[in-house]
Amino acid sequence: MNDAGDFPRELQRTISLHYTVFILDPFFTIAQLAENVDMDLWNHTTPGGKSLQKGFNVLVPFLLKEKKWEYPQILPFSYEEAVPLLVKGAERYDCTQCKTAARDILGTKAEYERLSLVTGINIAAN
Repeated sequence: MNDAGDFPRELQRTISLHYTVFILDPFFTIAQLAENVDMDLWNHTTPGGKSLQKGFNVLVPFLLKEKKWEYPQILPFSYEEAVPLLVKGAERYDCTQCKTAARDILGTKAEYERLSLVTGINIAAN
């Protein structure tokens, strides 16, 4: 991660949005697992000012389609790939728009229930 919250090496790839989501999602999983040993990585900031929230905040406007992705993306991005990140971000960083976007991407109640089962987070609830 650079000081702006981007992942420069991922931005150079030909499917850069995919790889940016791909690198941030495992960090979210690690933060979720760290809770089991009373570590709060969700809100940790390095001495250099880097944090999961900073990386998420930089990425989320593109996932919400508020901003156009300007980096290489030779294949269409499947926004379903971003749903777990959006759901975790909705819960951890109070992103109401993320929860709505995840619902819109998934589209059906059966898929909500499946994601709720996998993540433990009920995105179908209002």
